[in-house]
Order: sequence, then structure tokens, then C-alpha cells
Amino acid sequence: MSSGGDIRRCRDWHTVTGQAGPLLVAAPVLLRVGVLALVLFPGAFGLHTLVNGAEYGSWLYGD
Repeated sequence: MSSGGDIRRCRDWHTVTGQAGPLLVAAPVLLRVGVLALVLFPGAFGLHTLVNGAEYGSWLYGD
């Protein structure tokens, strides 16, 4: 999920200088978080829809 370079950038946050420095540090982390959200959200939404539409008494409905 993260690479050594990203971890180093996060660790060295206090050494950032210049206007573009914080963006160069945060962009890879935010990009990975966004991609993870794009992958997990549809799956969670689909599972919710599947369980919500289950008929009473089915194994998916629960007790």
C-alpha cells in the first residue's frame, strides 16, 4: 500500500521547505487513500444492497 519513499516523506514532514513541499509530501498518501476508498466503497455498498434485499428467512437475512 505504501512504499519506502512515502514513509520517508511522511517521517520527514518537519523538513519540508517551500510552498510546494507539503503537497509533494501529502499527495502520494492522499492518492492511495482515495484509491482505497474507490475500491472499498462499491463493495460495501453492494453488500449492503444484497443484505438489505434478502427475503425473510434466508440465510443472508440473519436471525
